[in-house]
Amino acid sequence: MRKLAAVTALFLPLFSMTSGAALACASGAKCQTPPEGAVATGYQVGDLLPRGQFQVLLNSEYYGLPPVPQGSWYFRVDRQVMRVRPDTLEILEDVTHLTNRAF
Repeated sequence: MRKLAAVTALFLPLFSMTSGAALACASGAKCQTPPEGAVATGYQVGDLLPRGQFQVLLNSEYYGLPPVPQGSWYFRVDRQVMRVRPDTLEILEDVTHLTNRAF
């Protein structure tokens, strides 16, 4: 327990001093930071997911999602949840906003 407290005391100040944007941008640079909470995956509705790179999200009710509509599956895509057609892997909808804290 003491080791955990010592490690936390050592590293916590390092994470709270600056944000990731401040570390990436030099002073005076014309850097733009994404809005708080934004996650860029590079995938949008209508895109096709590459096979074998993303996980099917099982037990979707645990994450606060409604039952998946017939003919589609939920996939975890980076830090988002997408509703996808299983035969083509076409993204039908971003349903991340429907998830609860468990996700």
